[in-house]
Amino acid sequence: MSIKTVLNVVGVDHTGADLIAAAEMARQSGAHLSAVVISSVPTPTVGDHAAQSYSTYSYIWEEEDARLKSRAVELRSLLSSRGYGGDVQPIFCLMGNVEVEVAERAAYADIVAIGRELATDSDVFKYVLDGTLFKSPSPVILLGQGHGSLAPKKVVVAWNASVEAGVAVRQALELLSRADQVHVVLVDPTARPQAMGEEPGADIATFLSRHGAKVTVEVLAGCGVDPALVLQRHARDVGADLIVMGAYGHTRMRERIFGGTTQTMLGHVETPVMMAR
Repeated sequence: MSIKTVLNVVGVDHTGADLIAAAEMARQSGAHLSAVVISSVPTPTVGDHAAQSYSTYSYIWEEEDARLKSRAVELRSLLSSRGYGGDVQPIFCLMGNVEVEVAERAAYADIVAIGRELATDSDVFKYVLDGTLFKSPSPVILLGQGHGSLAPKKVVVAWNASVEAGVAVRQALELLSRADQVHVVLVDPTARPQAMGEEPGADIATFLSRHGAKVTVEVLAGCGVDPALVLQRHARDVGADLIVMGAYGHTRMRERIFGGTTQTMLGHVETPVMMAR
């Protein structure tokens, strides 16, 4: 996948840190930055005083809409003052529509960059992530504590032979073929023909090698530790610039209630993570 457009999403009350991180990543790869700043409001209540309630909400919405447009102007100025190109557009909608609004814009981007500040804003983050992964064809890159790169030198690929992992690899194929080193990492794999073959990791390594990737297969023991934490630790140990993984092998509801590798990774991003499904 050739990345020419990077979509970045920020909240109206966020600082410009996420925007600048995404802008730098886009500039380094020669991609266009398309950013949106979001403000969402709850659905108005309906009852005996619906008319009065709507009037109150209407006044609040007008004020918030004006504040959002002003913030978009400020963020455009911030980009310009730092020498970055790109555009910033405001999105004002009901809270329940954030997912759809983001999905519509993600459909015309090659990747959606999510910075650290948005990732800690639980109210917005969930909708942005779901809109991208479940309602658009685009992957996300979680920038975490550092700056992401669309030209990584060392990449860790989390492999478990799932459909989601396969989609992530194909989305990242161009990045992997250009990297200096690709570490295909399997945590506690099952060596069965119907799972990963007699030699876990061999098939995906061959596939990637044929695309020019320089691949090393590494099998790690989880020792009871969540695979997401094992992957982050290994990425740090090998000096990786990026982790590539499939997202939500289980349902969203199950992961959010009972946990899972995706859910754990979302809360522990040190090395940037590219997710797809």
